[in-house]
Amino acid sequence: MMALVLITLPVKDVAKLASGFQIMVFIIVNMCLIVLRGVKKDHEWYQPTYFAPLFPFVQIWGILGGIILVIIMGEKAFIGAGVAIVIGLITYYSYGKKHAHPRETPFDTFKQEFLNPTPEEHKRREEMFHMADFGGKNHLTIKEFQHALKHLGFKYNSDETRLIFHKADIIGDGVIDIDEFLNSFEKGDEE
Repeated sequence: MMALVLITLPVKDVAKLASGFQIMVFIIVNMCLIVLRGVKKDHEWYQPTYFAPLFPFVQIWGILGGIILVIIMGEKAFIGAGVAIVIGLITYYSYGKKHAHPRETPFDTFKQEFLNPTPEEHKRREEMFHMADFGGKNHLTIKEFQHALKHLGFKYNSDETRLIFHKADIIGDGVIDIDEFLNSFEKGDEE
């Protein structure tokens, strides 16, 4: 496809089309950053390790600067930018909308999965938590908690189990009391 475009169109036009497309991508990235930073407090899964300086002024300038560049570059850049938007919309409506499922936070998902077990499942969980409790202290450290969840078949990665652990550690002392944890999470008392 690219070879055909390069052979049939002047290089200057191809450059303007590609530039318009790329500038539109940068504009969208800046918009997404503003949105993500705005909803950060509501979504505990979003834990950025880097914060852009002078937020949101740099991003707003990036959006405005991108729009100005597309205008200055002319018709071909508008076509490239329009193609970026159309491809994005087609991809979203043909694939993304069907496959995107609003995801609760790992903690909320975990609470739902852990709620109301059968008596057999409760016994299995209790045994696994006590087996993971190295030293028989009746509480779990984060590593012990992760070990127990893994062997119980919960499919959470290390970061997600760490987040669940810290949310469940209400006192903040770095351990979870096994009996209190099972009682509150299996019955849904925990907030």
